[in-house]
Amino acid sequence: MFKKILVTVDGSSASRRGLFEAIALAADQQATLYVLNVVDGMPASWSHYVDEQFRPRRMQLLLQGLRAMGQRVLDEAHAECRGHVRSVETLLVDARGRTFAEVALEEAHRFGADLVVLGTHGRDGMARLLRNSKTETLLRRADVPVLVVREPRDVKGCHTSSDRSAPRRARAQVRYGGSALPTDEDDRR
Repeated sequence: MFKKILVTVDGSSASRRGLFEAIALAADQQATLYVLNVVDGMPASWSHYVDEQFRPRRMQLLLQGLRAMGQRVLDEAHAECRGHVRSVETLLVDARGRTFAEVALEEAHRFGADLVVLGTHGRDGMARLLRNSKTETLLRRADVPVLVVREPRDVKGCHTSSDRSAPRRARAQVRYGGSALPTDEDDRR
């Protein structure tokens, strides 16, 4: 059913959950997995001309750092895919004044993706209002199917994977469609 799956990653625990779901789907469907990191270092209102002509040296250094971080995230994602997915391709794309949703959907169209997968923190209420929801924007604009993988809420006495104070978790394997996938111990609760 799915032959080309695009998953977005940013290094967060929520995006890792999305990545693991995309790996499982790609393994089950024998699909090609495209792993995308969007370098979003400038406001969307900046034009390409402003970007090229008037960017100060500090902005160049910031963007170089963001690109390097994005490449590390992609390298880690590629390593997670090894042995599970038939074919994987990583993509590092500068937003260059475009929104995350625009970039993700452009890349999905460019590769003819059958599905876009992304992890979300699942914020609601004021938290969602104060922080622009990339997931919500992508969902509103998408003309391809989108699978949103939500990070679990913190349960009393338990840590979510995004809690920096949580103890390190042991690696485990989970079966999905005959393929073994790495996950956190907490994922099995």
